[in-house]
Amino acid sequence: MEKLFEIASSITNPISLTALFFLILYLLFKGVIAKVGLQKGTRGQQLLKQLMRTVAVIAIITLILVFGLKAYKVYSNVDDAPALIELNNQLEQNQNQLNKSTDSIVKKTEEIKTKIEEVNKEDLTL
Repeated sequence: MEKLFEIASSITNPISLTALFFLILYLLFKGVIAKVGLQKGTRGQQLLKQLMRTVAVIAIITLILVFGLKAYKVYSNVDDAPALIELNNQLEQNQNQLNKSTDSIVKKTEEIKTKIEEVNKEDLTL
């Protein structure tokens, strides 16, 4: 029962709630039949069995719709693609600028190093 409440707390859309409702209803009917036992030949028993089948089919169809809806949401995020491409382009531009800055710093460092070496050579010759 705790697992059922844990599942219920993670429901995010009404279709999932409907599927959970039908599953609970099916389990409830199944429990009633298990408690009362099968009574053959009665009209009420046949009606209850038909009702259980109907609830089970509706629950399964609703679950399939939930998974289909989730899959549709995942695959329909095409609208987000241009924004992601733009972000990727901006990241590449920033990376290129950083590479240029790094190259510039390395060149300046090498120039300073060569000047220091020249000054050290001059000092040694004096």
